[in-house]
Amino acid sequence: MVLLVTTNGWGMGHLSRQIAIGKALDDRLEPVLLSLSGAVHLVASQGIRAEYCPSPTRGWLTPTDWNGYLGRRIVALAEELNARALVFDGVFPYRGLFDARRKLPDVLFVWSRRGMWQAGKGRRSLRNAGWFDRIVEPGDLGQEEDHGLTVGRGDAIRVPPVSLLDVNQPLPRAQARAGLNLSADAPLLLVSLSAGTGDAAAVQADVIRAALDRPDWHIAVISNPLQSQAAPGSDDLRVQRLVDVYPLVNYLAAFDAAVVSAGYNAAHELPLAGVPSLLVANRRSFLDDQIGRARGIAGRGLALWAMDDAVDEIARKTEELLDEPTRTRLAEALAALGDDERGGAQAVAQVLAKAVLGDVGNQPVRSRGMRRTSKLVWSIVAFAWQVRTVLVRLRDALYRAVLRRPIPRSAAVTTVVDEPADTPPDSPAANAKRNDLVLVTERLTREVIGGVGPVEHVLPGTSARYRQARLDIVRNMFHVGSPGT
Repeated sequence: MVLLVTTNGWGMGHLSRQIAIGKALDDRLEPVLLSLSGAVHLVASQGIRAEYCPSPTRGWLTPTDWNGYLGRRIVALAEELNARALVFDGVFPYRGLFDARRKLPDVLFVWSRRGMWQAGKGRRSLRNAGWFDRIVEPGDLGQEEDHGLTVGRGDAIRVPPVSLLDVNQPLPRAQARAGLNLSADAPLLLVSLSAGTGDAAAVQADVIRAALDRPDWHIAVISNPLQSQAAPGSDDLRVQRLVDVYPLVNYLAAFDAAVVSAGYNAAHELPLAGVPSLLVANRRSFLDDQIGRARGIAGRGLALWAMDDAVDEIARKTEELLDEPTRTRLAEALAALGDDERGGAQAVAQVLAKAVLGDVGNQPVRSRGMRRTSKLVWSIVAFAWQVRTVLVRLRDALYRAVLRRPIPRSAAVTTVVDEPADTPPDSPAANAKRNDLVLVTERLTREVIGGVGPVEHVLPGTSARYRQARLDIVRNMFHVGSPGT
């Protein structure tokens, strides 16, 4: 069993890379996903079991308490599943992850750490590399423009780009268009801009306007699953909005061109699928160097690119993209991409299988002696970490006393609602409009995840012991009494 853990983030990159790795494991190791993403409910369609964990941005716990909560969640799930390895995908490993690391010395900890960090940023994250047994670095088509701190480090196993195209077979063009209810014959432009795009409404409007100037073109606008509201579209019948299309890679053959954000997912899925694209780089991205990625890919002749705040340039380059000579030139360059630019998911899966299973059946790589040494080391680390946690809690208490920071919403929680396992999927979410209760449930829907009250999602099919452990975590972390209704 492999536990795949993802941070949240603005897009679907973390989720998609982990799903690709999980599917690439085939029957060697069973994957289970634990994700902070608000779009984790879409994972069920990919055949991977998933559990949702609220991110610290939900505001239900202080940062220190939340890290303790995350650590307990990981330990409980890993022990329930008898996990052999844990893979974390994110650029900033949480303290809670290290809480779990010291309590799970027999579990192989792997960091899936993509490159293309903004120059000079992320130094603090890299100090945490020593907590992991392995680090893998998914490749990037724009890596020639990578000037981040991960460049030149010798601590990572570098693999090709990791994409769902490694494991999903895209539908044929006619079938893909029929599946999305799109025109069977018209030239079709895909527009998909992330939640982090500067003025998404203005950018999208100008792209649509430029495309509608071509009488024969139709436009499909994909709404980001993590956006609470879609940007305004158009009343023109040639514009169709698509919601919760995931994974998009299954339908890429439907499109003749695309205007997409330059995040990891789109900037690899579209080129590797052979779709001529305009990559829109988000200037405000926290650590991901979308400008470098877009410029690097365009420098190879594989796409056009523009900044997300250069609205006029985006419109102009959209017009350029729709010109047939431009699309032909890009398509020819994309067709020349070799096998060394593909298969990253299988490469990571092979690293995991070799590290966990070794070369002799199901025997772990680490010997009993190594495991005893590991436990001793982590016991020492555990003591040091507990001292650090006490100091951090004292610091947080001082900050709240001096700065009078708002009390987290969890302070208002008075009740736990423990839903039966057979609750119908479409039942109203008890936490939808109430922040004074914690909803414990096996249901994984957008409504359950998006409620204003805390949600404690439990992986379906787990034991009664695990469910009780989760209720104990709720009572401890949210300071409520015995569960009730």
